Amino acid sequence: MNQKKLEGKVAIITGGGTGLGRSITLAFAEEGASVVVVARNLTEIEAVAQEASSLKVKALPIRADVSKKKEVEEMVRKTLSEFERIDILMNNAGVGGPTDFVTEIKEEDWDSTIDINLKGTFLCVQGVVPQMIKQKSGNIINMSSGSGVKKKEDSFIAPTRSLVYNVSKAGVEMLTIALAVQLNPYHINVNALRPGPTDTRIHAKTPAEKRAKMRKPDDIKKVAVFLASQGPMGMTGESIDASSWEETYLIRST
Repeated sequence: MNQKKLEGKVAIITGGGTGLGRSITLAFAEEGASVVVVARNLTEIEAVAQEASSLKVKALPIRADVSKKKEVEEMVRKTLSEFERIDILMNNAGVGGPTDFVTEIKEEDWDSTIDINLKGTFLCVQGVVPQMIKQKSGNIINMSSGSGVKKKEDSFIAPTRSLVYNVSKAGVEMLTIALAVQLNPYHINVNALRPGPTDTRIHAKTPAEKRAKMRKPDDIKKVAVFLASQGPMGMTGESIDASSWEETYLIRST
């Protein structure tokens, strides 16, 4: 019988109540990881935790707003109290933010988008890193977006009105590289995952015909497991495009 890829590991998944977060949580559980499911909606994460528990792993739902430092600290405290270690952080919590023209964007909408998508990623990393340093290992995966790496030429061909979202994800891309450099001496891998257009709640207002052509959340889980299962000297500082990751990373490494 093959050993499960994440047997004995403990994974925190933020934004774990729906969509990509739910799919990745269950994928980690299928591979043997104990999972900590985090989001602001307790009902949703309790349901996902129950699904994960049915896969014969431990699952802990924790209600937390990742943009609030004290709530992140409490999330980490509860995780360590229950499991005594943290091996994987999947920074998946995110919002789409406003789609208004620049002059119409409200300050509070800018703040809330940056706070959740970028500051929340930073706070969660800051919270788990001390434990990962003690363990001399860890895998941190930051959910990014192709919107955060678009070139000028691409932007003019396919303009977008998601200004704040794009800026937040560009920040996640740079944060990933900077963290990879700082944490490399401690054998902690930090990578970004770009899922591409995926049929999740963030696209609720997208026309049905366009949503039908999008990837489904389960299409992304394999790359998340790949990144989560790396050893202490694994790939780090990379931004993985889910549409081409197997060809780019798996075939090249064989």
